[in-house]
Amino acid sequence: ADAVDAIRNSVQEEHSGDDGGDGDSAKKEESGVGNSKTEKSEDGGNEGRIMTIEERQFGLSQASTWLSWCKYSGGFGFILVVLISMVLDRGMYVMTEIWLALWTDGATEPVTFLGREYPSQTDGLGAQRAYVKTYTGILLLGCVFTLFRTNWLIQGG
Repeated sequence: ADAVDAIRNSVQEEHSGDDGGDGDSAKKEESGVGNSKTEKSEDGGNEGRIMTIEERQFGLSQASTWLSWCKYSGGFGFILVVLISMVLDRGMYVMTEIWLALWTDGATEPVTFLGREYPSQTDGLGAQRAYVKTYTGILLLGCVFTLFRTNWLIQGG
């Protein structure tokens, strides 16, 4: 909670004496439009300038901002597919870690994984091939889910 408060209370440092580098004596006045400032000369004119200096806002985004982002990214269906593919991708990552732990347990005794019994690795190359095949399958599925999720994010929305 302290970290969140520190982020909320952070303040952007003002660069004192930085007038944009153009050398004239322009004053910055509120334009009254949004959260920007325009440069005006001492006589009140804009001198034909169309550039504005934006102010940074701090704090959390409003719910309406996130809902707009969701709508324009492709809607809730798009977000749902992203979430499902991310769960599958991360699930395969966890499955890899579980498999490696079981594989080391199978060095001297048989192990059971997803209803299939794998013989002890001391039983020879045939037993070790079964472990390698399963490991390869898990890795390939993880790659497929990651590729799908990445392409969906890039092309979707």
